Amino acid sequence: MKFYLILLLFLIACQPTKKNLNLPNDVNHEMLIEEKLGGKPEYLTSADGDYLLCRKVDKSHPGKIDFLVYHVPDQEIVYQDRLENGQVAWENDAIIKITQTLGNRTEDYPEGYRIYYYDVVKKKTMEKAPKNN
Repeated sequence: MKFYLILLLFLIACQPTKKNLNLPNDVNHEMLIEEKLGGKPEYLTSADGDYLLCRKVDKSHPGKIDFLVYHVPDQEIVYQDRLENGQVAWENDAIIKITQTLGNRTEDYPEGYRIYYYDVVKKKTMEKAPKNN
């Protein structure tokens, strides 16, 4: 019995711990994000600090934005996209607002731009603004 208790304690002590990231200075996630976006992005942290909105603007074409959302606790990319003409920013703690300027006005987008939202928690795209709770 004593042998099993010692073995159990040894196994528990040898378990890897999940690394806490101190943002935005963690080299591991920065290297991954820079690789995915093709260069050093701007980091915008969600209000609760759980997510990073990382966006890189093409200097030769200012409307072209490569961006992704990184979930810090799970150390994973939850959303990635590219806009040819647009903007992306936090709408609230869990939702990013994506505005895309279109080349022409259409019946679906008479204003000449499209606005949609992405919920980083639910991992779901929405065409309408979320209601405030």
